[in-house]
Amino acid sequence: MIYLLCSAGIGRTGTYIALDYLLREGEQEGSVDIVNCLTTLRRQRTQFVQTVEQYKFLHEALLEGLTMKDSSVDTKDFPAMYDKIKRKNPKSGKTFLEEQFDVSLITYIGRNNMR
Repeated sequence: MIYLLCSAGIGRTGTYIALDYLLREGEQEGSVDIVNCLTTLRRQRTQFVQTVEQYKFLHEALLEGLTMKDSSVDTKDFPAMYDKIKRKNPKSGKTFLEEQFDVSLITYIGRNNMR
């Protein structure tokens, strides 16, 4: 069980609850309906996901959660992997972390263009 609180219990908490719900929906249904999810949640708490930044984060976290399925790392290897991807790729000038994000974005866009 996870307990999550922010100062008012609506903005950040609502964002996390929506993310959890939508990740499960995506896994089970093969699609997500963000607007419907927020409409349903806001019937219980009117200001769930309060800011544009939280709304953007919800989309970015969904992008990561729904598209990066094969990027798992053993927990014991995670610190070394994270140190490695924080480094800049001399060829691109970006960190490997930024490149990984770009790949996740391209994967997301590619999947949506195929529909």
